[in-house]
Amino acid sequence: MRQIPIFFRGLGGDGIIRTKIEIPGSYNGQAGVFEYIIEPDGVTVNHRLFQPNR
Repeated sequence: MRQIPIFFRGLGGDGIIRTKIEIPGSYNGQAGVFEYIIEPDGVTVNHRLFQPNR
């Protein structure tokens, strides 16, 4: 499993560029990736998700 966070910058359907961060980790004993999408203000998080590995 990768050990460092991955950062993506992407253009949303509304024309706003946001930052997506993927951080490897585990939740309730299951390995996976935590995903966050950060708004352009650099403070607001509009998406939080734990995606388990398959």
